[in-house]
Amino acid sequence: MKRYLGSVLLLCAAALPFAAAPGVCAEAAPVREDVDRAVQQMYRSLVRIMVVMESPRSGRLEKNLGAGSGAIISADGYIITNHHVAGRGKRLICRMWDGEEVESRLVASDPLTDIAIVQLDLTKRKNKEPLHVAQFGDSEKLKVGDVVLAMGCPAAVSQSVTKGIVSNTQLMLPSFLGGDFREEGEAVGSVVRWIGHDAVIFPGNSGGPLVNLRGEVIGINTAIASQSGGFQGIGFAIPSNQARYIYQSLKEKGKVTRGWIGVGITDVSKNQALAESFGYKQTNGVLVNQIIAGTPATGRLQKGDIVTAINGKPIDTVQQFRAMVAGLPPDTEIKLAVFRAGKTTDVTIKLGAQPDDLAAVKPARDSATDVAAPDSLGLRVKTLTGDLARQLDVKQGVVITSVERNSPAAKEMLRVGDVITQVGDMEVKNSDDFEAAMKKQDLKKGVRFYVESRDGGRFVLISPEK
Repeated sequence: MKRYLGSVLLLCAAALPFAAAPGVCAEAAPVREDVDRAVQQMYRSLVRIMVVMESPRSGRLEKNLGAGSGAIISADGYIITNHHVAGRGKRLICRMWDGEEVESRLVASDPLTDIAIVQLDLTKRKNKEPLHVAQFGDSEKLKVGDVVLAMGCPAAVSQSVTKGIVSNTQLMLPSFLGGDFREEGEAVGSVVRWIGHDAVIFPGNSGGPLVNLRGEVIGINTAIASQSGGFQGIGFAIPSNQARYIYQSLKEKGKVTRGWIGVGITDVSKNQALAESFGYKQTNGVLVNQIIAGTPATGRLQKGDIVTAINGKPIDTVQQFRAMVAGLPPDTEIKLAVFRAGKTTDVTIKLGAQPDDLAAVKPARDSATDVAAPDSLGLRVKTLTGDLARQLDVKQGVVITSVERNSPAAKEMLRVGDVITQVGDMEVKNSDDFEAAMKKQDLKKGVRFYVESRDGGRFVLISPEK
């Protein structure tokens, strides 16, 4: 079974014989010895996972067969693999290094990271020797150019190994590869920064380990980026540090609890003029639009902050920020580099647990009517009162009562019912404050508003039509 998502190919079936990457046999002696040692360390831990899946079709349940790879990671028979390999399996059989087939069960699965945990039924295993357990390495120590080995079981009892180097330690899925990389409706790339490498991943090797020359698992292979004509491109591997945390969470709790700060953010690179209105001249980082009350960010971050790094690692996009935070367990302390009031300072935050339903923490939205006048920006407002203030959990401000079609306000997606609580650097409590603040703005440079809506809070920069 081969499944394409845009130009990203998930490899979870088909059988190929034992093979190695071109050039492996011609390696210099020290590397050749390292490869041999790593293979001997790992190959008895490799398993081929055969999967029976059921899917409804024409009123009947149709059975489908698939296969992938995995690695034994505990003495009691737990195996780590991909969700897209085993996550929908109704029956699982693992073929061991010695050819024995052992009934297994799906323990738990996490589509968001494409990780699944399978356990061997050791009571039905004929070979009573202790399992050979793979060891996790530290993926944080990987560097671009490090030699890595992609291992798996693409055919029968064969173990395969291909060699390559790390090309990227924080690979994000670019738009030219066809958009979202999704599993069970989850955008996998939103919380995973893959290890990119060029070791060939055979069909059927999904879920197999990416191994360093010490024989340690430093990633779980999940996909390749390919182009038409059979071009074999970048391999995607889930970093071992993240995979190990996912494994522990799934084993202990049956689900994954992710780190969370409680902020709404936007890319500086896509809102450069808005960032410049805060005095920030660079293009990297994310702008904090919203602080959700009662979350770790409360009292630590402020609206208008620009986060440029987490634990010393630069932040360029919202996706990268979310991946780094969600990839860490709750109660982890992280250090943010924050641009605020013209200078960058360090802010330490202890992560909380991400709610199961993020929509539940977003404020509700209502509509409002009537009038008050700004200027030539295409919107009208009035003082916020009554039920809308309670529903939005906003104590004061002005509510937008009309937005002119094709106006600057409309182009910035402002809507009737949105609430403005800040104009420039001035807090707005009512329509009088709004008018006073507007008189102090330089319309030629645009006016920065802070707007509360059903989608949360955000800054917008609106410039009048020229």
